[in-house]
Amino acid sequence: MDATIQLANDVHFLTAPLRLLWHALLWLLFLLLAPAIFAVVPVLAVRYASSDEIWLLKWVFGVLGPFAAAFWFVIIAMFSAHNRGERGFGFHFKSFASMAFGFLVSAAAMFFFATNYDVCYIWNDRAWFTGAWLALLSPFAILVVWRLLKQCMANCGR
Repeated sequence: MDATIQLANDVHFLTAPLRLLWHALLWLLFLLLAPAIFAVVPVLAVRYASSDEIWLLKWVFGVLGPFAAAFWFVIIAMFSAHNRGERGFGFHFKSFASMAFGFLVSAAAMFFFATNYDVCYIWNDRAWFTGAWLALLSPFAILVVWRLLKQCMANCGR
């Protein structure tokens, strides 16, 4: 094997953990800023972007949106349990289940929303992004209704 190829392979092997950390940091930054990104970018795109760029943004919104929704759903859903002092395997299982629920509900809502004929061909771009936001926020609406029902049942039982 040539010495330069061996050196390139060694450098690639040594920098792999740094690349992994860098990409993890970029994903964390994206997920933390996702609500702001998904709120501001479509508004600016509808106003200033061409139809080709809006089409690409719709795909990015539809593909990455459920991941960001699941990230924020697990934080919001499990924050109160964490503050109550829950720890251990049960807490981690509930956290994973809430993350899976948030992802599946938002992805399914986004799929059913985006594949609807009227939405694809009749709605304008502003209405599409509004509907997509509502589809991504559907697990949060379910969580709010669930907590209200739980609180009402606890108060009615007294």
